[in-house]
Amino acid sequence: MKKSLHFFVFLFSGIGLIVSFTSSTNEIKISLNEAIQKGYIKCNSASTGSFNGKSVKLQLQNNTVRPFQLIIPPGTLFYPSDSGEQTLITVEQQMISLSPSSNKTESVNAYCSEHSDQCPSEGRFFTMGANKNPKFDSLFVFLKNKTLPSSQQDIVWAISDNSPVSNISMEAKSLREIRSFLCKLTGQEEVNYSMDMATTVNNLGFIDQKPIQLKGFVSFDVPDSKWIHQEVYDENGKLKFKSDQAFEIPKGTSDYTFNIGVKNWNSGKYTLKLKAGSEVIETYPFKV
Repeated sequence: MKKSLHFFVFLFSGIGLIVSFTSSTNEIKISLNEAIQKGYIKCNSASTGSFNGKSVKLQLQNNTVRPFQLIIPPGTLFYPSDSGEQTLITVEQQMISLSPSSNKTESVNAYCSEHSDQCPSEGRFFTMGANKNPKFDSLFVFLKNKTLPSSQQDIVWAISDNSPVSNISMEAKSLREIRSFLCKLTGQEEVNYSMDMATTVNNLGFIDQKPIQLKGFVSFDVPDSKWIHQEVYDENGKLKFKSDQAFEIPKGTSDYTFNIGVKNWNSGKYTLKLKAGSEVIETYPFKV
């Protein structure tokens, strides 16, 4: 009996060792904020000097012998120590693996949510928070399980700063769906054009955005084939642009795609007119 008992105890202990070993090698999923609050990890967050993309650098220290998979949910805010600089927000869920008793530096994607403030200075420390804007909450629900564009900055500005949804490209179906959703969310008018913007940070740290090219499309019908040219008028009816060449369109319905350079144009309302001689075939209003 003693031998059997000793064998049983040894076997039980062995199982315990196996269970302990297995659990210590599996990553524990936990939000970054919860891991910090419980003292599992130490985290310092600082600016990389950018206002979008890989704009936040995290210095992580695992205080435990357990491996973690740290979850950074959409809507995580990074507040700069200088209130005159931009608060950044995450748009997508991001994950960071952290080995036991280790240190790691990782950059994460976050985006400016205060267009009129200065870009965070490189090395500027952040404190973390959570989004309380219900429009952003609606956006995150809409974007869940969707493939996101390479940059989400104009999506964020459409909500945080009421920037035109037309600043978002419409070349892909997924982007057109995002634009349509944002128009409903923000009350903006849906338009069938996009505006390419030149975005820079000036020497004072503020963001400058200037329109450079209008891209759009329009459908129209003509009873006979015609030679068409483009003219653009400002809101006062003054001719701003006229194409040098005409092109032939066939009888019936035509889908027309256009690109117009608008660099250095004044802000305001404009109208594109497709004309056959003096006859106006189609008008297309847009804003710069």
